[in-house]
Amino acid sequence: YTFKTNDAPSAPTNLRVTPSTSSTNSFTFSWDAPVDEGVTIGGYYYSINNYPNADNTTFVTSSKVGPFAAATQQGNNVFYVVAEDDVGNHNFNNYISITFSVETTAPSPPSSISITDSSVRADEDFALTLRWSGSGATTDHYNVYRSTDGKSYSVVAETGSTSYLDSGLDTDLTYYYKVTAEDNAGAEGEFSSVVSKQPTGRYLTPPEYTSEPEVVVTSSTAAISWTTNRVSSSFVNYGQTSDLGESKGSLEEVVVHEVELTGLVPSTKYYYRVQSFDEARDYTLEEAQSDLYTFTTSVAPAISDVKIDDVRQTTAIVSWKTTTVSSSSVKYGKTTNYENKIEDQSTGATTLHTVRLSDLDPESLYHVRVYGTDIEGNDLMSDDYVFQTLAFPRIFNVTFQPVAGAASATIVVSWETNVETDSIVEYAPAGETFAEKASSELVKEHELTIADLQDNTVYHFRAKGRDQFGNVALSDIQVYSTPFDTRPPKIFDISVETAIIGAGKEATAQIIVGWKTDEGATSQVEYGEGVGGETYTNKTVEDTTLTNSHLVIVSDLRPSKPYHLRVISKDGAGNETKSQDHAEITGRATESVLDLIIVNLQESFGWLGNLGKIFR
Repeated sequence: YTFKTNDAPSAPTNLRVTPSTSSTNSFTFSWDAPVDEGVTIGGYYYSINNYPNADNTTFVTSSKVGPFAAATQQGNNVFYVVAEDDVGNHNFNNYISITFSVETTAPSPPSSISITDSSVRADEDFALTLRWSGSGATTDHYNVYRSTDGKSYSVVAETGSTSYLDSGLDTDLTYYYKVTAEDNAGAEGEFSSVVSKQPTGRYLTPPEYTSEPEVVVTSSTAAISWTTNRVSSSFVNYGQTSDLGESKGSLEEVVVHEVELTGLVPSTKYYYRVQSFDEARDYTLEEAQSDLYTFTTSVAPAISDVKIDDVRQTTAIVSWKTTTVSSSSVKYGKTTNYENKIEDQSTGATTLHTVRLSDLDPESLYHVRVYGTDIEGNDLMSDDYVFQTLAFPRIFNVTFQPVAGAASATIVVSWETNVETDSIVEYAPAGETFAEKASSELVKEHELTIADLQDNTVYHFRAKGRDQFGNVALSDIQVYSTPFDTRPPKIFDISVETAIIGAGKEATAQIIVGWKTDEGATSQVEYGEGVGGETYTNKTVEDTTLTNSHLVIVSDLRPSKPYHLRVISKDGAGNETKSQDHAEITGRATESVLDLIIVNLQESFGWLGNLGKIFR
């Protein structure tokens, strides 16, 4: 019978090595299967000088390996083997091991070592190449040692070839190298001789100019800038003819180049070529020159376009131009002695200048002169300029004029300002919060009408104005008392309509009276039968609500009857107004259903004539 188990096999048995000691690193290993009953072995994992795990083992199906170079170090080495069953179960802790040893003769040192500069300067790839002669058949690989001081070395590479390219180096350093040979059992031979070199490389062609030269000129200087595709020197060859003749520059190697030429003649044309070259080069300096270019120096420095803007009560803005970059200051005062001075804080690269004068006196005449010094030390001075500061707004001549015949207490407030401002009136009964009326129009002569004031009341008024710059003028508090109201309200737009409520003998009429007053007033209607007269036998209950729109309904009137009426309104002061007399005839009541039936029967059967009287 056979069966399978889920557990890993136990360790193999009877592990053997032939030979146990070698001077050539050639060993054969064999072993027997585990003694587990009923387990079929599918293969084996082995490792050398490391406990077996999934990462460092080799799988074989046979119970024998070799002969092969098993040792990885001089002296003792350890061989480990683990069994796996035919369904893949294994346990790396179930191993058997055996020790074996090797003592090999180290290879001889490499000979004929040489070093060459393999740098590609155009790509900024600096490298050195080592070459040497081999150390014999027992050599497994070579160890390359490097130092930057010739004393402290470290391994930078292991290679199986007899050459090595060391790249990514620093052109400022000298590199030292020596090489050893090592066999497959870890026996490392003696060092070769030492070779050294500094990687530099040389350019065969000049740098490429990646931009056209740019020139910033003044009357006596020119700053010329350009760029190249790699670091190189910066020179400009220049002169007043195409033969040039003068040169200025720097050997500092950069990509962005700038050379400043000084001592030039104003308003003069100059010819020039830029020149950038490498320190390590295999080409002529003439090959490094650019095409021929020209520039013209600017005119002599001066101050122009002096302007004085945004003049206010205590400030003003002074602006000007200079024909060249310069530092500037403004002197100013109420006389040509210019008692005050302010420095221009503009950046040094500008020819447009602006300063703000502050703490000036309002309504005052000022003198201004601009001074400056350009970057070449030339002194500049403008003409004398004059300006007048503005005045702060002031209010005067505040007057009050009552409006006669107005529906409510109304006054016109008038005043003047010395400059244009908007118009604001703040007002309130004494001791109460101010209300406000305003007009946004900027004027010097102001007038606002304030209506709907309370009768017989002491008011506080204050005129106010804001100029275009936001400066506010405020008058003193003005006191004004409104008079008693003796004027009755005016009645207008009287409308009269009639309506019938119900039908037949039960019907009643009503008159709807509406009107308006020019101020808040009560509502009442006097009325009587007839088409006119001075006698009004009835009146409605007075509605004491003060309103400008009135509506009163006169009810329980007789249909088809003439009535005359008039409206009455009293204002809050008790002043009463009565309208003229109005006549109106109420509408005719419609007949009831029974009356209509009787009338129809009478028209159809004359003998029923008396029947209608019975029912009536």
